[in-house]
Amino acid sequence: MRRYYCPPTLALDKLLASMAQPTFSNEIYSIIIDDLQADLTTLRQVSLVNKAFSTFSRRYIWRRVVLQPSPPTYALSSCAKLYEILTRAGNPAEHIRDFCIDDTDNSPVLAADIHLPPILNCLTQLTKISIFNMRWPAGNLHPVTIAFRNILRSTELEAVTIHSYDVPAYFLDDCRTLKTLGLRGQLLPSGMPQVLASAAPQPQHMTLDVDPVVATAVWLRVDTSQLQSLLIQLPDDERGVLDAFQRYGHILQTLGLNCMEDIGDADHLDFGPLPHLRQLVIAFRTWIDTWPATLVGLLEHMGPLMPNLRQVHLYLIVDTQDSLMVEDDETEDEEDADWLQQDFSALDGWLSHLHSTRHTQIRIALCPNVASDGDIQDGAERLYELLPVTRARNILSVQGRTELPWDSMFRS
Repeated sequence: MRRYYCPPTLALDKLLASMAQPTFSNEIYSIIIDDLQADLTTLRQVSLVNKAFSTFSRRYIWRRVVLQPSPPTYALSSCAKLYEILTRAGNPAEHIRDFCIDDTDNSPVLAADIHLPPILNCLTQLTKISIFNMRWPAGNLHPVTIAFRNILRSTELEAVTIHSYDVPAYFLDDCRTLKTLGLRGQLLPSGMPQVLASAAPQPQHMTLDVDPVVATAVWLRVDTSQLQSLLIQLPDDERGVLDAFQRYGHILQTLGLNCMEDIGDADHLDFGPLPHLRQLVIAFRTWIDTWPATLVGLLEHMGPLMPNLRQVHLYLIVDTQDSLMVEDDETEDEEDADWLQQDFSALDGWLSHLHSTRHTQIRIALCPNVASDGDIQDGAERLYELLPVTRARNILSVQGRTELPWDSMFRS
């Protein structure tokens, strides 16, 4: 009589489970997961296939975490829930590289949560931290303060973005490895500049979308000897910024000017030589009726300073009313219409000159303020009409409904 060996039920279940799941080499797993890293929805689904897929996908699923206040109806706060997840087996905290705190209502909800300090203490591998509208706790001995300072002392941290109305005096005291600094909001002039004065970080990329007084103070107190790209507001009173340009502008490769108001005659804008500048980004509000003339003056003044310029990006912010981008030929004031035509003719000539002498590419994007799709379309057609020479050279690329390049930095 033949005898057959029947394995235990548990062993049989494991055998069947292993036969039903795909198994690949680690290299194949890495190729699949790397290809899916930008599609988090698919990546989460793939992570459920088997343990190997879960392990390999974890580093991308947890690469960026955004912490926001939970609705008041929830039993657990968002901080408590995140801390519970981070302390589970598998240690997902080691995969977090980009951490964002978004206290959307500028309330003390997140900063007051007892789970925030231990969460921050778990994040030992951060390369970027972003703060949006968080109300900072008072006192250097507060647990949140201590936890933040530990992160800022990390040699891994490379980027800090702050969009807030309040910045603590300690924020950048110990940050020595910073490569990217972004500031936006009504930051307190008495706080942030003093911090930067003592910290003297050496960023390579800096965005100062802040009050002109703060921007000037920050710019003068940061060690800009390594700066490669700079995006700043250009107000009427920019003496301190221009002084710093004369010292360090020669190393810039990308320069962005966010012209918040009419900057007037550009002759006083003494930037100094910009021999390594490759890309110039300028944003204008088109309801300021002198913007074409001001832009021409800016290009005429800066042109000789930028011998190696290769790209000019113009971002024209379109409004629904009184915007030059949507005016038709039936302008009530014929004299104003003539001046506008002359200004655009001069602008057309300068853009064509940049291309013919330096092969500079010209790109114009329309950024809606509260403009409709119809306004954007009218603006694009109007631009093509007003810049015929530039258009004929096939160097004019008009894009509709886009955002300012520095807006993406300040989005949670």
